[in-house]
Amino acid sequence: MAPSRYDCPAGETLANVRARADRMIGRIRSFLRILAVRWLRLPAIEAYHFVLTIASPSILGYDHGLDQPAICLWSDDRHLAGEYIPARGACW
Repeated sequence: MAPSRYDCPAGETLANVRARADRMIGRIRSFLRILAVRWLRLPAIEAYHFVLTIASPSILGYDHGLDQPAICLWSDDRHLAGEYIPARGACW
């Protein structure tokens, strides 16, 4: 592969960075699912119950107070179909 302007002498090439990013994609989704269950104070094994769509926003927050963690929005992909997503004030 020809050097690019992104290459760093004695560092990673753009191809190396791209390959590393590709490996991280699946890990990030798993991490976010585990983050959500831990936010709710559930065991990490419960993460498989949480389906997460690519390019979908999710919001972790609280319901009524800091002692009540909540999932305010999860895997909302309505924007991909061009739908308007109104602001919601249920969580803070």
